[in-house]
Amino acid sequence: MSPLAEFWSILTAPQKRRVLAAQAISFAMAFSTVIGIAAIAPFFAVLGDPQLIDRIELLRWLYVHARFTSQRDFVMLLGFAFVGVVLAANLINVLGSLAMNRLALRIGTELQTSLFAEYLSRPYRFHAGTNSTTLFNNVVHEPPRVTYGILQHAFILVTNLVTAAFIIVSILLVKPVIAVVMVAALAGGYALIYLSVRDRLLRCGQAQSRFATEQAQLVHESLGAIKEIILLQVQDFFRDRFERASGSLARAAAHSQFVAQTPRHIMECVAAAGLVGLALVLGGAEGGVGPWLGQLTFLAFAAYRLLPTLQQVFAAIVRIRADRAALALIGPDLRRARRATPATAAADRLRASGEWQARPTHEIRLTNVSFRYAPDRPWALSDVTLRIPARAAIGIVGANGSGKTTLVDLIAGLLVPAAGALTVDGGAINDSNRAAWQSRIAYVPQAISLLDASIAQNIALECLPPPSIDRGCSKQRGWRNSRISSARCRKGTSTG
Repeated sequence: MSPLAEFWSILTAPQKRRVLAAQAISFAMAFSTVIGIAAIAPFFAVLGDPQLIDRIELLRWLYVHARFTSQRDFVMLLGFAFVGVVLAANLINVLGSLAMNRLALRIGTELQTSLFAEYLSRPYRFHAGTNSTTLFNNVVHEPPRVTYGILQHAFILVTNLVTAAFIIVSILLVKPVIAVVMVAALAGGYALIYLSVRDRLLRCGQAQSRFATEQAQLVHESLGAIKEIILLQVQDFFRDRFERASGSLARAAAHSQFVAQTPRHIMECVAAAGLVGLALVLGGAEGGVGPWLGQLTFLAFAAYRLLPTLQQVFAAIVRIRADRAALALIGPDLRRARRATPATAAADRLRASGEWQARPTHEIRLTNVSFRYAPDRPWALSDVTLRIPARAAIGIVGANGSGKTTLVDLIAGLLVPAAGALTVDGGAINDSNRAAWQSRIAYVPQAISLLDASIAQNIALECLPPPSIDRGCSKQRGWRNSRISSARCRKGTSTG
C-alpha cells in the first residue's frame, strides 16, 4: 500500500471530507498560477511588436473600446494588468497554503489525541509488556512527522502536480514540440533522480524513527536513575550515548534534505541551457527574435515557474517517502483507534443503572485461577482459589516473586486470568463489566507517581479541575462515598 493510501485509510469520514475540500483549494491555486503566467504573453508580445494591436481581434477591441489614443499607454495598461494578475495569483496561493497548513495541523492534532486515547484505553497487560518510551515516542514524535511529512506534503504534491499540468498544457498550446522536449528533460530528470534514491530515502526514514526512539529512551532512563548516575559518576557515558544517537538522527535527516534539494540546481542548469539555445535558434531565423519575443518570453516565464513547481513535487515525494517509516509505526494503532469504542462507555452505562454502586455485597472469589505474562515465561500464579468476604480486611504475604502483585492485579481486573475465573457476588468479571468493577476499587499503588500539580489534584489524580474537587469527601468513610462524580477519580485516589 502506498503511503498516501495508507494515510487515507486511517482518516475518519469528516477528516476525509475536509481533505477533499482542500483539493478544491489546490485547483484554485494552480489555476491562478497559470493565469499569472499567461498574463505575461500579451504584454511582451505587444511590447516587441506594437502592430499586434491591429492584427489580434481581442487587443483591437480592447484598444478601441477603452478609447486609447497611444500605443504606449495601451502597453502600459497591459503591463499593469500583468502585475495585478500576478499579485492576485500570489495572494490566492498564500491564503490557500495557510488554509491547507491549518487543516493539516488540525488533523495531526486529532490523530495525536486519538493515538494517545488508544494507548490509555489498552489493557494493563499491554503496558506491562511495552516499553513506555516507545509509546511516548509514538505519541509525541511520530504523529508530527506523519502530519508534516505526509499530509502537508501531500497537499503540496497535489497543488504542484495540478499547477505543472496546467503549465504544460499552456506550453503545448503555444509550442507543442518545445513542450514535449521541456517535459522530457525536466520531469524525466526528476523521475530518474528519484528512482535512484528512493530505497535510500526509506532507510533514512527508518533510521530517523529508530534514533528518535533511542534519544527519548536515553533521556527517560537517565533522568529516572539520576541519583545512581550522580553517585556512580557515569554522566559521560549517558551523554556520549545521547550524542551518538543525536548525531545519527541529524545525519539521516540531513541526507533526506540533501536529496530533496540537490536536483533543483541540476535542473536549473538544464533549463537555462535550453532557453539560451532556443533563443539562439529563433534569433538566427528570418526576421530575428522580435516576432517571437512574446512567445519566447512566455516560454521563459513558464519554465521559470515550472522548474520550482517540479522541484516542490520532487521534494514532497522525497519527504513522503522518508516519513513513511513513521506512518508504518503508528498506522496500525491509529486504525485500531478508529474502530475502538470508548473504554468507559460500558462502565458509564452500568454506573448509571446503579447495578454496581453497592458491590461487593457478598464476596470476591477466585476459582482455579492461573496466569503468566507470556507463553514462554513460567506461571506467575497456578490454580489459585481464594474467597474474600465483603467488608473484610485481609493481607497477602509471601516471598519476592511469589505472585502477590499479580494476584492483586487479577482481583483489580488489570490482568485477565489465563485459566479460572474471577467473580464478584457470583457474577464473572469480563470485558463487558470490568470497567464498572474497577470503578468500585480504591487503589494505592506500591510505587507512587506524583504529578506536577497540587496536592489535591494528585489525590484526585488530576482528573477534575480544582474547582470541581470536593475537598470534604475524604472525611466521609473514604473515597467510595465521595461526592466526586467521576469514578476515575475514585479509582486512583484511595486514602488507604
